Amino acid sequence: DTAEEVLGKPATRFFEEYNQPFVANLLATTPKHLSHLDILRREEEFIAKDGSLKTIFWTFRFDIKFMKGICLWGLGIDLTEKMQAQKALMRSEQRFYTISKATNDAVWDWNLATNELFWNDGITELFGYPPDEVENKIQW
Repeated sequence: DTAEEVLGKPATRFFEEYNQPFVANLLATTPKHLSHLDILRREEEFIAKDGSLKTIFWTFRFDIKFMKGICLWGLGIDLTEKMQAQKALMRSEQRFYTISKATNDAVWDWNLATNELFWNDGITELFGYPPDEVENKIQW
């Protein structure tokens, strides 16, 4: 939402318009016995105004002395891009691992940023180097 769409509007409108499942799940899973100023943190999927699915890390603070079960404030941090990047990295690492296990070749990966070198088991099988003698740094 833009600043104009948000300013002066009650926070509940964001939940009422397009996030009924989110609100229902939040209410169903919030601890019933909150103590004074309890903080609830959770990661939830949230439907954005454009209909896209976002992963949001929520922090809610409840004040039961003010009004039983009422959220005093809440903060949501969009983790969607981070979660997508983590999933892409995991898929890439799984592909590399699968390839390195499926071949009889010596496969290596050189991280230019850290100068670290990774070898698969092929270095031992093809060249006879024991794993404890294989260095993970390139030296010129």
